[in-house]
Amino acid sequence: MNSKSLGILVGILAVVIVGVLAINFMNKGSIEGGSKEAGSKVLDGLDPDNVKSITIEGKDGATTLELGEAKWTVKDRDGYPAKFSEVRDVIWKIWELAIVEGITAGPSTHGRFHLLKPGTDGADKDEVGTVISFKGDGDKEMGTIVIGKDFEGAPKEDAPSPFPGFQIGEKGTYVWSPSAEGTVWRVKEDFMGLKSKPADWLDKEFVKSNTIKSVSVTHPDGDTWKVFREDKGGTLALMDPKEGEELDTSKASASGNVFASPKFQDVLPAADKEKAGLDAGIKATVDTVEGFTYEITVGNEVGGETSATDRYISFTVAFQQPEEPNYEVEIAAKMPPSTAPDGESDEDKKKREEEDQSNRDAERKRLEDGYKEDIEEAKKRLATEKEFESKVYVVTNSTVSGILKKRAELLKEEKKEEGETSADGASAVTPPVMVPPAGASAVTPPVRVEIPAAE
Repeated sequence: MNSKSLGILVGILAVVIVGVLAINFMNKGSIEGGSKEAGSKVLDGLDPDNVKSITIEGKDGATTLELGEAKWTVKDRDGYPAKFSEVRDVIWKIWELAIVEGITAGPSTHGRFHLLKPGTDGADKDEVGTVISFKGDGDKEMGTIVIGKDFEGAPKEDAPSPFPGFQIGEKGTYVWSPSAEGTVWRVKEDFMGLKSKPADWLDKEFVKSNTIKSVSVTHPDGDTWKVFREDKGGTLALMDPKEGEELDTSKASASGNVFASPKFQDVLPAADKEKAGLDAGIKATVDTVEGFTYEITVGNEVGGETSATDRYISFTVAFQQPEEPNYEVEIAAKMPPSTAPDGESDEDKKKREEEDQSNRDAERKRLEDGYKEDIEEAKKRLATEKEFESKVYVVTNSTVSGILKKRAELLKEEKKEEGETSADGASAVTPPVMVPPAGASAVTPPVRVEIPAAE
């Protein structure tokens, strides 16, 4: 190889090296977003162990979560307990969030990535993202991130797929932080379950399941009724039925399940309590087999496009400790004395009776321990449910539909007997219509009546 060829080769190699460096420089700028490399955390200043407040704002609403003395709460619902597991998950998910790729994109392009903040002037709803801000002690800012739209890259041949013949592209989400300046980042995580309404963050633990013993209801207009069961699992009956009243058990079934397994949708802030209309609400008392009594007030319908028939309710709870069972009676019924076999010796009889007594003693202890455990569990449950008292909850109409019924709506309808006369004295049965044969006169011929002569 002569010197001229070698010079040309060196020149080509130099051009290639410069090109590679240029590409690397461009990619480095793209990935780092000016200051961060791929794999770097999106929010460097976030300390998950010291987060005291989280604000989440999206196109459907906003909420603020605060760490109280012992638990996370929803500030927008007067400090009602928040779902700890979901609060913890969002903190750690954002803390671990790492950059996959950076894209140079200024604020004017954020709408394309659905990264505009809610309330941005002129922003279309589809261009808005979800803003999450973290604060520590003393309201110290720990970082803010905007969650944008999902990303799906071009299919990769080596990507595993559950569908033969189809390749899956790399997925992720576009995010932005004020610290990113003119860069939008792509991360591999998705945020499909992230919501911004206060109701979505409430701890939905509520009244435990009950076995309903009786339900009594009083409407504002004075209409009253009460249904009850004689035994656990028994058929509902109407208390003090009036003459002619007969309970339709199929209609009353919803009433017999009121507060059996209640759930709530939302909590009404105290400042808005007047809209619940509880002062003129329907009053109900629910007694359970477990010894709990709930005094419930059902107020107005919530209204709105998506919850037009939801209702406001409030309640108080009390517990009446049941009497301790007569263990001897229960044991005698369950464990009668064993039968002596033929030819039983005195020694064998003594052993058999001692064994019977030992079994009865063990059964008595089991029953006594069970009763004590049930009482302790009921007291703990009462303490928990007392914390739910006096707040105003939003529940679905089906949760309280049994309470909404009037007395007449629980009764069987009267069936009219055939031929029974209506209110005006006419027969309730339509008389048959006689159709004259063809050619016959449609005029009924006169009827001849013979009047007997006077005696």
